[in-house]
Amino acid sequence: MVFLGGGARAAVSRVDRRGLIRRTIFTAMLAAPLCGQGVQAVETNTGDGGPQQLIVEPGYALWFSTEFGLTSAQIGAVSDGDLLTDRGRRLRTNSQLTRHLGIMPVVPDIGLDALGLTPATASLLLSCEIDIFSETIGPLSHGSLLNFHGLVAATNQQLTSAFVPQPGDVDAGLDAFHTDLQTGELWFSLETPLFSQALGVSLEPGDLCSSAGYIVRTNAQLLENFTILNPVPEGYGLDAVTRLPNGGLLFSVEEDFFDLRHGPVGHGDILSDSGHVLVRNLDLIRPFQPFEDLGDFGLDALQVVPLPALGNATRMAP
Repeated sequence: MVFLGGGARAAVSRVDRRGLIRRTIFTAMLAAPLCGQGVQAVETNTGDGGPQQLIVEPGYALWFSTEFGLTSAQIGAVSDGDLLTDRGRRLRTNSQLTRHLGIMPVVPDIGLDALGLTPATASLLLSCEIDIFSETIGPLSHGSLLNFHGLVAATNQQLTSAFVPQPGDVDAGLDAFHTDLQTGELWFSLETPLFSQALGVSLEPGDLCSSAGYIVRTNAQLLENFTILNPVPEGYGLDAVTRLPNGGLLFSVEEDFFDLRHGPVGHGDILSDSGHVLVRNLDLIRPFQPFEDLGDFGLDALQVVPLPALGNATRMAP
């Protein structure tokens, strides 16, 4: 196994057992430190005699939320609605994220089911796990996209309107979310199936959809580079998604599966659409030193951010 430091590059060669020089390409989707130790490289032998290469993208970190709360030896109780980083920090508690939404009286955490950034200002967009009433906005749906400053950025019906859904007034929920900063499109997955009259197909919970009215990737396409043992036709869901600067997708699924190359893959593991397990869930959580003995804390929201954004986190709306 090879672990990369931030921005590392190297070129080496090796000779196999038959005396042939083989080329090995190591590719990492993100630069370190990720989970405090770097990114595990993926090895591919091409056999053309070229050098080994380490290809990384410097300067990125992960923001995320978990499906289950935990008790951290570092910062105490962490809820499933808190915004965390892979550096073992809590950027915002759930109450800080939702304080401008006008929810009265103060209620327990309402979860952090999806996370994204606005194209123009990089302000936080989020969704909650439950329906709840706001004194200033009115009813808030778990399928709506909310602004960190206390506004509804888009209702579920607005997100899906370009698909011409049938029926048209249904709230299909919101699971994964990502803002494509290049096009301004909102990418998302639904919690329940929704028929699109425009496409003539059903949008399934594991599909990655665009607010522009097309399916970015079906669930099968997201997982096509994995070798899943006994795949199920209904798919594995899509719980979190984010896009890398190079265009690759990182995501997590709703249902565990067994891959012939990677072994058991959990619903909290971070996967890439190139068919790799980038980070195991317990490696992602390890910097928090949880007291709980869980095999997987889940992954609800996920966002790749430039490292300078970590320093700017304190300047998010109070």
